[in-house]
Amino acid sequence: MLFGVLIGIPNYYSARFLLKSLSRIPAIVAYPTYSVSSIVLVSAAGVILFHEKMNGRRKAAVALVLAALLLLNL
Repeated sequence: MLFGVLIGIPNYYSARFLLKSLSRIPAIVAYPTYSVSSIVLVSAAGVILFHEKMNGRRKAAVALVLAALLLLNL
């Protein structure tokens, strides 16, 4: 039950903030930004919390994801 609460609270607020952002930002920007930020956050958490190694493919994938986000917001 504890893990459910620990996962549920951030999940609730991320959905809430996503819905709030849709009132100010077009959906075509908000959804990809949300997805990209999730990928980057999970990758960073893996490296920091679980000491995962970032090989060349993973670094390239994160760089491409960030580049796509940058191009989307131009």
